[in-house]
Amino acid sequence: MMPPEQGEQTQDLVGDLCQIDEYQAFWSEASELIDTIPRHEFLMIFRAGLFQLLAQSYLQKHIFPSKRVLSPQETLNYYKLLYPDNPEVFHPLGQSSLAGISTPDGMVVNERRIIAVCEYTTGYKSSVIKKYPTLLRDRRHFPDLFDPHTVQVFVLPRKQRVSVPGFAKKEVQIERTQFTKTQFSDCIQTLYDRLLQTNRYV
Repeated sequence: MMPPEQGEQTQDLVGDLCQIDEYQAFWSEASELIDTIPRHEFLMIFRAGLFQLLAQSYLQKHIFPSKRVLSPQETLNYYKLLYPDNPEVFHPLGQSSLAGISTPDGMVVNERRIIAVCEYTTGYKSSVIKKYPTLLRDRRHFPDLFDPHTVQVFVLPRKQRVSVPGFAKKEVQIERTQFTKTQFSDCIQTLYDRLLQTNRYV
């Protein structure tokens, strides 16, 4: 059993998720998926999808309140138009991608121009090196759509470390959520247990 204070933090995080518009659709999809794939595979995409929801919400409310932060699905749809020859590779819970190219988790749009591409990750050794070339590629291929000062925004849990190489520091923006990785893990476990319990009575 977690300490009372830790339990309150978990419930606050669950409450934040419940206020996100896309959460109910996500929960419904997760309810149908949970019994169809191995537990470790489900938890991996469940965790990734929930962090995407929280990270997008955080950016919209606290970092880019006057801009529009596109959801992962909106971002994927946008990239499908940019790269029509790369077919969609479907993965549940918002984890779909395009074959052969790297796509961001989100984008920030201001007056129809892309001013930021976003990556959401909880990884301890997250590396900008793997994702940074995506920004350079798209800025070069689509100069009318991507602002010349477009930055790459990485969103991580509070206290989480990330490695930013010197050559990318001027174009990489690091943002951290108000919760830690441990608090997020507790939230995932709480929601997973709730999902299992709910499915037992369906």
